Amino acid sequence: TAFKIKKLGKVFGMRTWGGAMGIEAHQDLVDGGTVTPPQYGLYSLDRKWLIEVRGVDPDVEIQNMPKDVLEGKDAQLETVVNYLLEEIKKDPKEIPPPPPYPNKARPRGSDISYY
Repeated sequence: TAFKIKKLGKVFGMRTWGGAMGIEAHQDLVDGGTVTPPQYGLYSLDRKWLIEVRGVDPDVEIQNMPKDVLEGKDAQLETVVNYLLEEIKKDPKEIPPPPPYPNKARPRGSDISYY
């Protein structure tokens, strides 16, 4: 949800199930278990539920089919990788080199002693 709200990029896949209610331990049971009822959900500053009920709609809907998954194929991942490779071709950017390595030598005359 935050990824879409901040417009950081496209969301690929299928709509999420729409349940993000937080739970917390409420009542201990005699068998040692615990009841964890829904307690709270996420809402925005404009008082709209962010995920509850509807879920998050993808920008690009792509389904992984069970048969393909069993064969080790991932249509969602392949779609995203191909999309990113095309985006890189459209606007290639150089990766900047790493900064100079810091000098971690102990300064001369330092009063730091070794054990």
